[in-house]
Amino acid sequence: MLQLKSKGPDLWDTIIPEEARALPEDLAHVDELLRDERFMEPFVRRFDEKTGRRGLPVATYLRLMYLRRKNRLGYEALVDAVSASIPWRSFCGIGCQDRVPSPSTLAGLTQKYGEETLVELHGLVSEDLREWKILRRRKADAGAARSARRVQSDGLGRRLLSLVRRTMDQARRLAARIKNLRSRRKVQMTLDLADEEPRRG
Repeated sequence: MLQLKSKGPDLWDTIIPEEARALPEDLAHVDELLRDERFMEPFVRRFDEKTGRRGLPVATYLRLMYLRRKNRLGYEALVDAVSASIPWRSFCGIGCQDRVPSPSTLAGLTQKYGEETLVELHGLVSEDLREWKILRRRKADAGAARSARRVQSDGLGRRLLSLVRRTMDQARRLAARIKNLRSRRKVQMTLDLADEEPRRG
């Protein structure tokens, strides 16, 4: 019987800290992408078996094959790597208490589903991932440019503020000097008048 999706995390998986199960950003994107029902259509159309024992979920198989192709691993190396990695187990929907499918099981499913189906689906994922990385890079570059402009703007603002402050300080000092000169002149004029009074008398 064709099983499309994995059963999801069990109790033991929920005990594992979130940071230990967290996926790298690109793998999280692929995980979200593979939730699209269009990736299940070829399997439903060609292998929708209504009877028999439930096999490996297609969602798990696709993720295992993605890791295999992306990292250029053989079946045995893939099984060993997934068995030893909590994030990869989480990505594939394999609980920490569950056994990773054997190399012979994976090879048998590949023979059943057809290598060409996997190549086509992997191409779709890779193309989407490339576009996503390009878009993310553009966003990062745009963000860096905005930050640079902000820094330049902030630098210009600081320089203008410093200039205004210096100008105001100079104006205050000049005003104080003028006021001091006026006071001195007023005192001098008072003294001069006082000297002239006795002469007139």
